[in-house]
Amino acid sequence: MFQTIKLDLTEMDNWWFYFSSNSLTCLFIMAGIFIYAIPTIFLLIFNGIIIGITVVATVDQGASIEQIILALLPHGILEVPAIIIAGMVGLKGLTFYHKEKDRLYYIKIIKSAAFVFFLLFLASFIEAYISVPI
Repeated sequence: MFQTIKLDLTEMDNWWFYFSSNSLTCLFIMAGIFIYAIPTIFLLIFNGIIIGITVVATVDQGASIEQIILALLPHGILEVPAIIIAGMVGLKGLTFYHKEKDRLYYIKIIKSAAFVFFLLFLASFIEAYISVPI
């Protein structure tokens, strides 16, 4: 399956490519706050499965664990926490309509979302200019 995928390498050295795709994913994850965390749960599980499949396929093609860690670690240090925080926001959908909320509640959610996009912004530069060349 992975051998048939053709990647446009000219697009992959552009940080906007990574930022926009990861931001869209995190937006859908955080959207769970409004619809009982359904997309949040699905997307978090799906992302975990895709990462697992990719690691196994890479190992099957002969890459060592060290090579995989070196490829994932630079941007993963920021991207994984961003996805976890986005999941935290989205999982609030389980109680969003059943809990009293004050102004501070909404401020925390907005700050969390802003922090997610800040982390993704930094991770996109690392992924485009450090991880892909590795």
